[in-house]
Amino acid sequence: MLNEQVLESLTCNAPLRPHLVAAAWSDLSVESKLQVIQAVQSDVYKNETPTWLMQICIDDPAAVVRYWAARNYRFADEKLQNWPIPSVPPRVVPDSEKELLQKTLSDDSALVRACVFDSDKTLTERSQLERLVFIRSSGTAHIVGFLSKALDAGVSDEELTDCLREVLEKPGVLADLKSDVNYRDGDTAYYEGQIVKEGWEALRKAGPKLAHLLAWRLPTSRGLGHISPDVIASMPPHVLDALAYRTDKPKEVEAAIQLVLGSPEKYGDASVSAIKKALEFSSLFGDSDPQPNTFETDRAQEALEALQALRGQVQAVSEQLNAVQEQVAAKRGLIF
Repeated sequence: MLNEQVLESLTCNAPLRPHLVAAAWSDLSVESKLQVIQAVQSDVYKNETPTWLMQICIDDPAAVVRYWAARNYRFADEKLQNWPIPSVPPRVVPDSEKELLQKTLSDDSALVRACVFDSDKTLTERSQLERLVFIRSSGTAHIVGFLSKALDAGVSDEELTDCLREVLEKPGVLADLKSDVNYRDGDTAYYEGQIVKEGWEALRKAGPKLAHLLAWRLPTSRGLGHISPDVIASMPPHVLDALAYRTDKPKEVEAAIQLVLGSPEKYGDASVSAIKKALEFSSLFGDSDPQPNTFETDRAQEALEALQALRGQVQAVSEQLNAVQEQVAAKRGLIF
C-alpha cells in the first residue's frame, strides 16, 4: 500500500497528475493501483473515472483493476445525447473513447464487461451480474421500483434477495433506514413516502427469502408515507411470520400483530398460526436484539433460516414426545 503522503502527492489534482500516475503505474501493486483509482475518482463529479485514467487501467493485467476503473466510467454510448439547447452543438465522441468502449465490451472478464450498461435494456432485463455491478456503483433510490418490476417480470427470489443485500451493505443504508428524518422539502418528503409505500407493496408480492429481508428492514413511516396496521395485517402469512420475528418492531407492526391475533376469523388461521409460532419461538431468546448495527445481511438471512429449521425440529420432537406419552398411557391402561 502507498502511504498517505505518497498517495496525496501522486494523485494531487493538478496538470502533472496523469503523467505521474502513468509513470508509476507498472511498478505499483494491485492494492496500490486501487488506492490511486479511488483517490482520483474522489476528485471528480459523481466519483467518475476520468478518461485518461481509464486508458491506463483498461490494459492492466489485473481484472479487478480494470473493473475498479470501468464501474465508474461513463462510456461513449452514454454520452451521445444532444444537449437540448440549439446553440450548443452535439458532442463528438473521440475515437479514443470509442476504443475504450470496444475494449471493455471484449474484455476477458465478465465482471469488467458488466460495467457497460446497454441503455436499451432495463435493469430487470439485464443479467444478474450486470444488476449487481449497477447497484454497487449507483444510488439506492431506484431499488424499490426495480424490485417491484422484477417481481412482476418473474426474476427469481434468490436473485432479488442478492440485489437487496447488495443495497443494504452500502455504507450508511441500514442507519438511514432506522433514522427518523424530518424533510424540509415537500417534494422530497412526498417521494420518500412513495418509496415506502412501493416497498410494502413489493413485500406483499415477494418470495420467502426476499420477503424476510424486506420485512426486517422496511420502515413503516417516512416523509409523507405511512403504512397503517390494517395494511400490514393483510400481508401474506409468510410476511407476517417474518414481521413477528422482527426485534425492533415499529408500533404499526405491533398493532398489526394484535389485529390479526384478535380477529382470526377475518385474517385466517394461516396468518394467526404463523404469528403465534414466530412469537413463541422468538420468546425463547428473550428480548436481546440479534441484529446489531453491524449485523451482516447474509448472516441475518442464514440466522432466520436456522431459526425456522430449529423451530421445525422442536415441533417434531414435541410431536414425538406426545406420541410416546400416549403409548405409555395406553400400556398403563392395559396393566392397571
